[in-house]
Amino acid sequence: MKLTTTFLGLLSTVCISFAQTNNSEAIDILSKIQTTSSTADMCVWISNTNKLVQLGDSAVDTLISVLQSNNYGNDSKWSAALALGEIGNAKASAILADVAAKNPTNSLGFYLGDLAKNAAAKIQGTTKKEGKFRKKTYAVQTTITDCETGAVEVVQ
Repeated sequence: MKLTTTFLGLLSTVCISFAQTNNSEAIDILSKIQTTSSTADMCVWISNTNKLVQLGDSAVDTLISVLQSNNYGNDSKWSAALALGEIGNAKASAILADVAAKNPTNSLGFYLGDLAKNAAAKIQGTTKKEGKFRKKTYAVQTTITDCETGAVEVVQ
């Protein structure tokens, strides 16, 4: 009887841990990100990243798992890092610092190492949060597009 109770207690602990680390809504959004290249349709990618942010703390464990996994591509990892920074859960700080240290950076700031470093800075409060990601285009005029509403702002 004691062995059965111990086993069931262990099984329920494993199930609870699995449920906490795998937010099905976050996984669904990440699957969409995985199948839509950020370069092919930037607004779809940005909108899905914003959806991850809206999930808040319930998505943190899943997003951390994505950063630590070899099963996800750059687009998903970029979204995970960006979302973790905006969510601001301290649980992600050490993971983001580790990702920043182990991944490349560049002068433009869009490599995974750069994104993770910036996300960690947002959690620590040394960098301002965006609140919502928007598409920024540099050409003759710089524009910022709100991907959810379609509103375009010309930056002077």
